[in-house]
Parts: sequence; structure tokens; C-alpha cells
Amino acid sequence: MVEAARSAGVQVIWDIFHYGSPDHVDQRLLHFIDAYASFAAEAVSVQRSIAGTPPLLCPIN
Repeated sequence: MVEAARSAGVQVIWDIFHYGSPDHVDQRLLHFIDAYASFAAEAVSVQRSIAGTPPLLCPIN
């Protein structure tokens, strides 16, 4: 999707946490904060490595 958006000249606002979480993830635990931060950082890293620009993000919808 990143490559397609770049090819089409479309600027996407990426929604990192839109569809909820898997059953094994408990959002009430403090561990969730670290796990989510790590996931979000990796999502940004992948996007930047493909597009070469920082993404626009909606962290939690």
C-alpha cells in the first residue's frame, strides 16, 4: 500500500490501531504500552524505508 500510494502521488494518513487488537492482547496491562509503542515505531520505520518520508499517523482510532 505504501508503494501504491507513493506511485499514485497520494498522501495517506495511516491508522496504526484501527480494528482493535487480537484476543491475546490485554489493553489494560502496562505491557500493552510498550508493545504498542514498539509496533508503532516499526510501522513508521517500514513506511519511511519505502516512501522515504515521515508518515502522517492516527495513533489510535
